[in-house]
Amino acid sequence: MSGPTDRRRKTHRMGAAWIMLLALAQGASAQADDPRITAIDLGQSGIALYTLSHDAEGGGHIRLTVPGDHADDVLASLVVRDPAGGVIGLTTATPSTAPEALRGTPFAQGLPGGTEDLLRALIGKPVRVIARGHDISGVVLGLSQVQEAAGDTVMDRATVLLLTPEGTVAEVVLTPGASVEIPPESAAPLTAAAQSLGGAEASRSFDLTLAGTGPRRIALSYVTEAPAWKNSWRLSLGEKRLQGWATFENTSGHDWAGVEVTLSTGGPAAYRRALLDPLRISRVDPPMLMPGQPDVRPDDGFAKRASMAAPAPVMTR
Repeated sequence: MSGPTDRRRKTHRMGAAWIMLLALAQGASAQADDPRITAIDLGQSGIALYTLSHDAEGGGHIRLTVPGDHADDVLASLVVRDPAGGVIGLTTATPSTAPEALRGTPFAQGLPGGTEDLLRALIGKPVRVIARGHDISGVVLGLSQVQEAAGDTVMDRATVLLLTPEGTVAEVVLTPGASVEIPPESAAPLTAAAQSLGGAEASRSFDLTLAGTGPRRIALSYVTEAPAWKNSWRLSLGEKRLQGWATFENTSGHDWAGVEVTLSTGGPAAYRRALLDPLRISRVDPPMLMPGQPDVRPDDGFAKRASMAAPAPVMTR
């Protein structure tokens, strides 16, 4: 258990329930200028509705900071209630992803799995290879395989063909421990892609731009995943009392001091949507018309084809 424990008790005798709420706090508190959580509707299905409030003066900005794994849910479900204005902009930094970092580079198919994969992606690029005491720089022309005797066994080794600045073609065997120095323009996207695989950011901030006048209180709410609250019951026959415990955890990254918590048993539908990461849809290449090939005809639509294929209705008396 970490953080302070908040216990609230309601007692009803003669068969009614005695419920104690045990809140386990976890996560850092929000910044002082962030909206503060005022109410939480926590369900047993693992879905929570967070309501926050912020006192504003005229226009300006609100910074909403949430745990990193809440970011997509904020984009999907954020509702802002401003009695004297509205939101005219919502911005956040686009997260770095490996596909985006490698897009337009020789590594567009993914991070290399070894030295051989690295050099194959860098065909046509200048590199520096250090292996078996040899230190050779040149443009990668290609890779191949050679066989080497190692005692009583024969091992396959990868080799790289380099065109040196002097015009000499050198073949270097890639033995274990070989190192490759690549150009900075190739190293930068590899570094960004590798860093993006380190996991989601601990927190993410959204900046809301407001339009309005005068002092007012703005309410914000969003739906996200949360640990489901748990309950247990004890029946005391001697005291004629039913005792119940409800336990829930605070993983929101905000302080829950003075927050109104509602525990519900409903099962709302809240689908997971990846709205933060860039989404790219591949385009279809146009058909290549060659002599002797049939002409390409426009699609006349599914509905028209379906109506032509449907059988004619039979008239009966």
